[in-house]
Amino acid sequence: MFVVTPLEMKEIDRRTIEEFGLDGRILMENAGRSVFEVILKKYPDSYKFTILCGKGNNGGDGFVVARYLLNRGKDVNVYLYGSPQELKGESLYNFRLLELMRTKVKILDYNDPELKFDILSSDVVVDAIFGTGFKGEIPKDLKLVMSLLKERRGKLVAVDIPSGVDGETGEAEAFLPQCDLTVTFAFPKLGHVLYPGRDKVGELYVTDIGVPGFYSDSIRRKIIFPEDVYPFLPVREKNVHKGKCGRVLILGGSKGYGGAVYLASKAAYFAGAGLVYTAIPEDVYPSIEANLVEAVKVPLPSKNGRLFSKSISPIIEYLEKIDVVAFGPGLQRADETKSFILELLEKIKDKRVLIDADGIVLLRDNKEVFKERKEATIITPHPGEMSLFLGEKSAEEVDKKRVEVAESVSFEYDIVVVLKGAPTVISSSYGTRICILGNPGMATGGSGDVLTGLIAGLWAQGIPSEKAAQLGVFLHALAGDIAASKKGIYSIVATDILEEIPSAFNYKFQLESIGLTTKILPLI
Repeated sequence: MFVVTPLEMKEIDRRTIEEFGLDGRILMENAGRSVFEVILKKYPDSYKFTILCGKGNNGGDGFVVARYLLNRGKDVNVYLYGSPQELKGESLYNFRLLELMRTKVKILDYNDPELKFDILSSDVVVDAIFGTGFKGEIPKDLKLVMSLLKERRGKLVAVDIPSGVDGETGEAEAFLPQCDLTVTFAFPKLGHVLYPGRDKVGELYVTDIGVPGFYSDSIRRKIIFPEDVYPFLPVREKNVHKGKCGRVLILGGSKGYGGAVYLASKAAYFAGAGLVYTAIPEDVYPSIEANLVEAVKVPLPSKNGRLFSKSISPIIEYLEKIDVVAFGPGLQRADETKSFILELLEKIKDKRVLIDADGIVLLRDNKEVFKERKEATIITPHPGEMSLFLGEKSAEEVDKKRVEVAESVSFEYDIVVVLKGAPTVISSSYGTRICILGNPGMATGGSGDVLTGLIAGLWAQGIPSEKAAQLGVFLHALAGDIAASKKGIYSIVATDILEEIPSAFNYKFQLESIGLTTKILPLI
């Protein structure tokens, strides 16, 4: 399912009207009717409704909703934020239709006792004040209305997007009420899936209002769904052997951080890799040897418990047969380790490489190495690591603009960027994918190391880099959700996510059977 910005949706609407020839009044009619149909489906026994309308197209959609509810014999109260004289176009047209139905549209005023009574006593309140183009701050008088909405006893349904949520960035002020349901049109918007706006959306329905599907051809962003994952998992022939299932070299670790490479190595095996070689400093070798049974261990010379230039020699003999080199987990940020990484990258220009954690940060002053590479590269930073890598944005800025940042870095260095977080964003030359699975319990040490190994293991089996990243992120998030369904979000550790990877592979299209949904429902 494609995800658009408000500007992209505006252009699609323009093309639908001017090129395709579908009148704007028909589009508004379809939009309002679809909201009405969803409300009727979700809340069939509701009788009293309060519709809060703005003076733009969002308000026009609200007028259509009101008209259909009135035709069903419901008790409907309509409020307009603004003056009827400010209405124009399709909104004015639908306002006049309401007048012809002898419906009084009242002015939305917080001090009006009728407004307070209607909001507090309604079964459903419909928010049709601001649409996806909203920017800035909610006006002071509306802030009071928003606070009143928090006291409602009924359901709150947003038309297109909750009022006050930025449709492009997902920015939203904390005082905004959380909707029970949002109905949007044709495509979800970025503001629906990016936090904090995503917290305000509630359950999201995407409805078909007649926009031609092929107008999405120019859109580069999509939400990852099960059908984007399971058909693309590696296929194993019945007579396959381990040498044909991909060879991964997991390289990292340091004194006190040996667990990172353990988790990554196990995840690579759980992804289906035939052989995993785990290269670690000799200081942490004994614990890895004792606990990581399946992998081929490669102890490396170390200094102060960390890798350094002389560490590279024992790896050379393995490089020829390796399909994917993944390094970074547990490395630590030291100058001697940076020298080791630069020397390694010089020797593996023609190898597929995944770089994680401190491996990314150590390259912040040597970004030219990405442009010198002859094979694909994937990096998997969280916002803090991306901030240090870029050196110009804080972690908070990266988090707020995660789609923009992931796309710009991917484009500049021609690499696949997996910007971890909520939601995780995968960007490559083939477009941007957003994973909306996952939960707060996954914010735990080692979770990212599991993801590193999972992506590397899939990639080594011949899947293209961008597809391996998408599959790995989705399966990792689903494994985290399965773990949370068993343990709750407070008690998950990285090994719980690791151990649920097999379950994630096997769930396929049965996500709803364990109560896990993407909150994006099919077109209706």
